[in-house]
Formats: sequence, C-alpha cells, structure tokens
Amino acid sequence: HAVTVVLLVGRQRERSARALASVLRQEGIDRCEVVLVDAGPAGVDPLPGADHVAVRVVQRPERGSFGVLRADAVRLARAPVVAFLEEHAEARAGWLVGIEAAFVDRDVAGASGEVHTLNPGVGISDVIAVMNYVRWLPPLSEAWDAEVIVGHNAAYRTADLLAFGGELDVLLSSEVV
Repeated sequence: HAVTVVLLVGRQRERSARALASVLRQEGIDRCEVVLVDAGPAGVDPLPGADHVAVRVVQRPERGSFGVLRADAVRLARAPVVAFLEEHAEARAGWLVGIEAAFVDRDVAGASGEVHTLNPGVGISDVIAVMNYVRWLPPLSEAWDAEVIVGHNAAYRTADLLAFGGELDVLLSSEVV
C-alpha cells in the first residue's frame, strides 16, 4: 500500500458514509488501505462501503479520546504514509493522488491542502473557517513549506508519527500540528 487512510466514525453514520464513499471513489484506491475505526454504539449497522476490499474495520464501541483512536489507527497502518479524513469531510477528486505526489519528495514529513467548508453560510461556519483555516482557504495557487499544517485532514509519514511513541495520543488530539 502507498497510503493508509484513517477514518474515525461514530454516531453520525450518514455523513460518515459520505466521507468513506468519497475515499473509495479516489483514483489510486487500489494502492490504498482504509482503516475505518468504528466507534459507533453497539448494534449499529455497518457503514455502507465498509465491505470494500480496501477497507479494514476496527470496532471500538468503547471509544476513547479522539487522539487515542487516531494514534491506534496509525499503529495499525501498513503504508508508509497515513492520511486522516474527518468523518464530516469529503475527499475531492485527486485527493489521494495528490497525497502520493507530495510524498515522492523524501524530505516531506506532512502535507495538507485546501480547506473547503461543507456548510458555507450556515451559522458561524464561515467565521470558524477564517479563524482556523485562513492559510488553507481556496484558492491555493502553489505549494509551500510550512511550519504547521491542517492537522485533522492531513497526511504524514507513518514512521515520523510512530517516532513520537506514547506522546502520539496527545499530539493527534490537536487541530493544527
């Protein structure tokens, strides 16, 4: 595998199904594995698409913190790159191929891209987008080296993450890494 995609799902099954479907539609899915950490309540129906050959489901009804679940998924990853996708997000066409391309450069430790809000104009979503993601709001015209990247929908070298050992649980709880 070239990339392990990590998707944590819980009670929000409909939006989680959209997130998973967006990954499974990606060009290059045949070079990818998806570690779907299912922290939904006991007895909940499997997520549509969870039976796809690229998907490995890890049942975690006991949950755990966001960081712990993400770190557990990293420890299960079989690929040299781990890409996180939040369950309320959707991967746009070219997302997976873009991740693969970013890590051709052996000096790249992490990569992220544009952040598009899925609910523009609703409540305070636009304000939150500007407060948290102004560096990554579209249109991004070029790539650049950055000191920080968007933490939750970003990709990292698996070995670099694992090098943090026990600290990984806390570090993966942060929005911006």
